[in-house]
Amino acid sequence: MSTMSGNDIVVGVDGSPASLHAALWAARTAARHGQDVTLLSAVDDSDVRPSRRAEELASRTAHARDVLRTTTAHLDHVYPGHPYLHTEIAPGDVAAAVRDRVGAAPMVVVGRNVQHIERSTLGATATRLALAGRGVTVVVLAIAITDTPHHVVLALSDEDRQDDLVRYAVEEARLAGCPLRVVHAVQTPALVHALYEDWGAGEPWKSVATSRISAMVTPVAARAGVHTFLYVAEGPVADKVLSQVSTKDVLVVGGRHHHPATARALGSVADRLLRRSPGTVIVVHPSRRDR
Repeated sequence: MSTMSGNDIVVGVDGSPASLHAALWAARTAARHGQDVTLLSAVDDSDVRPSRRAEELASRTAHARDVLRTTTAHLDHVYPGHPYLHTEIAPGDVAAAVRDRVGAAPMVVVGRNVQHIERSTLGATATRLALAGRGVTVVVLAIAITDTPHHVVLALSDEDRQDDLVRYAVEEARLAGCPLRVVHAVQTPALVHALYEDWGAGEPWKSVATSRISAMVTPVAARAGVHTFLYVAEGPVADKVLSQVSTKDVLVVGGRHHHPATARALGSVADRLLRRSPGTVIVVHPSRRDR
């Protein structure tokens, strides 16, 4: 078993089909980024009976090793020539082990099933991990494409630290060799009225917003050789963003510094996108929007 380097893409694995799918996504992404992959499993001893501690820990450690071997064999079979794989077994449950890597690794990846009831521990906590408020966290839906995405879709709001987020999305599109689709949506009517006041009464807000977003994105994309599409819309933000995302795309969104339960109570757009997106979602929190 080899240990991770500070530049690895970390993917949590628990033996579920969703985690195998996430591992393949992480390996293909690492190849584009020129990075290695760390497969992270864990041994949880929180409920081990004292009288059988040695025996149960040995059994759980063997299971964790088997998960790592199975994941490695899967990648060897479906993706020959994948980047170098490091493996690690951490103490505690696997979701906590992954959470501890968020912010420390360049990117942390978890898989999520499409079933209403999530049977994978990692899958059940994927949204919570992504909204934790640190680093770059990726949630890979089990039906999402693992090959090069057709588009990188950037959901850009007025609240994001936009320059850093734009650069991040442009770089993802450049590495993937695909177009960047930028989606900017505003909820009506209050925000649109405010935009009228901020951007000039009497001007069609959509044309003003399009010009503003274009001025922000187009020069950065042009320098990187990335072709862009802009979609500016009025209406429910999550719905408008998701209308532009398919299973073959990667969606990049900005994170927020609040608890996941608070995000849901406040109707967080990121929370809705994570739960409803048909494609992989990359959540970029401010502390790591400097790649």
